[in-house]
Amino acid sequence: MLNLLNQYDFWDTVPLTGSATYSDIASKVNLSELLVRRALRHAMTRHIFAETTPGSEKIVHTSISAAPIKNPLLCSYMGHNLEEVAPAALNLVATLKRYGESVEPTESALVYTFLPDSMTGKTVFDWFEVDGEGDRKGWRVKRFGEAMSYVLSNFNPKAIHSAFDWDGLGDATFVDVCSHSCL
Repeated sequence: MLNLLNQYDFWDTVPLTGSATYSDIASKVNLSELLVRRALRHAMTRHIFAETTPGSEKIVHTSISAAPIKNPLLCSYMGHNLEEVAPAALNLVATLKRYGESVEPTESALVYTFLPDSMTGKTVFDWFEVDGEGDRKGWRVKRFGEAMSYVLSNFNPKAIHSAFDWDGLGDATFVDVCSHSCL
């Protein structure tokens, strides 16, 4: 459901300080009113969007549905995770069966899931850079950068510092790797 809302940009179809009807939203996302109604009613069970009053047919934002408008980088974060990381996570077992516990970037679940055989030996970032055509070429690498900017905008280094005895490591080097995106 979240992927549908994000890919069709339902977020911008409802004003932050007003309401929109199912019909208004359907015309903006170019989907049938029946599908929009079903999608939004399902989303409402998760507190994503709401009706002003039950049965009013007037849709308003909740704090959850307003978040992507208030921070557009959240859309990139959701898109990357829903469209790339989630499918790759489903192939993690198959990837392990094929490559074992490889640490090679060319043998990751993302590569296993998305790279055609013609890109053998490439990393997922090679694919990110060339995916798409014309003006859309490289759109995934741009979205990945925006998704990581979103992660950093919500990063609290104090939590990391206080959660572990770093001094106990002695003379060591720490490398921060965003593992959820490298499945």
